[in-house]
Amino acid sequence: MEIWLALIIVLGLAFLAVFVAGRQTKASDVRAKEAEDRAEAISDKKEKDDEVANLDPAELDDRFDRWMHDKR
Repeated sequence: MEIWLALIIVLGLAFLAVFVAGRQTKASDVRAKEAEDRAEAISDKKEKDDEVANLDPAELDDRFDRWMHDKR
């Protein structure tokens, strides 16, 4: 009887260890994906900022007018 109890406890602890390890791996994957998305967003913003910074004033006014027209 005691051996069955010990077996149940060992199996329960093994299941718990696998469950916790799986959750930690998933959390790590989510953090890595968020960091990747954040880096991509920063890169996209920099590209757009550089593009706008290189426009001459007339092109900048045209683009602003189009942007305001799209927002209506």
